[in-house]
Amino acid sequence: MLLGTPGRHHAPSSVVVDANTRSTDEDETARIVLELLRGAGDRRRFVKIDSALRGNVRGTLAAVAQLGPVVVTPALPVLGRTTRDGVVLAGGHPVSAGLVTATGERPGLTSLLEAVPATAEHAHVDVACLRSPTGRHTLARATARGAVVTVDAETDDDLDLLVELVGDRADVTLVGSAALSAAIARSSQATAAQAAADAPLRTPRTPTTPDTPGNATAGEMDPGESHRPVLYVVGSRAPVARRQVASLPPTVRTVVPDLADAGSTAGRIRTELRSGRSVALISPDDEADAETVRHALSDATAHAVTDTPGTTLVLVGGQTAREACEQLGVHTLQPVLTVGYGTVLCRADDGRQMVLRPGSFGDDDDLAALHRHLTNSNH
Repeated sequence: MLLGTPGRHHAPSSVVVDANTRSTDEDETARIVLELLRGAGDRRRFVKIDSALRGNVRGTLAAVAQLGPVVVTPALPVLGRTTRDGVVLAGGHPVSAGLVTATGERPGLTSLLEAVPATAEHAHVDVACLRSPTGRHTLARATARGAVVTVDAETDDDLDLLVELVGDRADVTLVGSAALSAAIARSSQATAAQAAADAPLRTPRTPTTPDTPGNATAGEMDPGESHRPVLYVVGSRAPVARRQVASLPPTVRTVVPDLADAGSTAGRIRTELRSGRSVALISPDDEADAETVRHALSDATAHAVTDTPGTTLVLVGGQTAREACEQLGVHTLQPVLTVGYGTVLCRADDGRQMVLRPGSFGDDDDLAALHRHLTNSNH
């Protein structure tokens, strides 16, 4: 997982690049995305967008459409976010401005159809068509014309079906939320499993190790690392993020940054971490500018962990994570273990242990469960 433009030396089977376009304008977004995709060679391409259409989705689709046919759906069923007639729904209702402003961002688009480039040929596939016997033919016909195909989806089964219908066509770029990415992964795993079943008997693969991504329990983490203090950096001001912080045990100290003095905030955090106590660094409750808050969080984080190398860093929220990594000089992350839905333990290029998870996401006790996992604690 790379924070920036990939170099030629990166040649694993799958590469994830953070384009950092969440706040860029339409033209700059298109330029960055197009540059990254052109550097992908003949790899299959997937472009992640936000399920609530935050960020510049128009610019993203404008870039992707220049390379050939596009199939796009932002549905994220696990959070109740679906699409109907191109409209993004949350809990069955059009996604609201409140969903977005809770995280400090401006509202996204309401309909995916608004993001389709005016110059692109467009086709729309609703759920009934997707699930029908004619779905494969409809998709094939639209993508053969080089169209941007917007697709409605309501369930993970719909997304699995969509990936199956597209198949392994390298000329088609898939665009969607993390749920579509997961569907692609499930399809790839099924293909690999079938290939293994069809192959002659051979020596079993090496079990999952800290250098091999997989699912694991706390006992499978690196020995001696499970009792490190943890620094949670929670940039989201969404209500669910607040409840998740509140679910942490009382031994985890909560710190609100001084927006004018990152050094002072870092000193308070450093004192706690050096004493072996975990800390939750959270956004202030007031209406402070979101960019100012992110700068304060990332600056305080970088200053605090520089002198506490044994700290496990948990970054909650994509923009929070990106800015903190930039401040720390981290450019590459190697996924190690999946420790929950959307929550990944990584090894940074400087050897630091980090956990990434989205903001505005999950159950109220998610951080408490993660804390038990990271600390091997039952309390």
